[in-house]
Amino acid sequence: GRDTSDTRYIQLLEDTIRRLVAEVASAGEGGAILCFLPGWAEIRRLLDTLRGGTDAGKIWALPLHSSLSRDKQQQVFASAPPGKVKVVLATNVAESSVTIDDVTHV
Repeated sequence: GRDTSDTRYIQLLEDTIRRLVAEVASAGEGGAILCFLPGWAEIRRLLDTLRGGTDAGKIWALPLHSSLSRDKQQQVFASAPPGKVKVVLATNVAESSVTIDDVTHV
């Protein structure tokens, strides 16, 4: 069913992001990860998963979606706190309309 495939999809994304976070952190040069998702439901689900996962202390996960306040949207342009890798979760609308300067992995 859809729930099973959605769960596998989120798990695959989480695993991929964790590997990228380790890569970005070990490079020691900063950088952020930008992940495109189909919609708000997927952004919210992956955000919750990353914030509650075993690597939550290393990840600064931020949503980027038109339904968020301007202040919340502006957070994606800030640098990650020390010791964390910024992970921006967005829909593909952001692909053509937003440039986040510190993104090194998409």
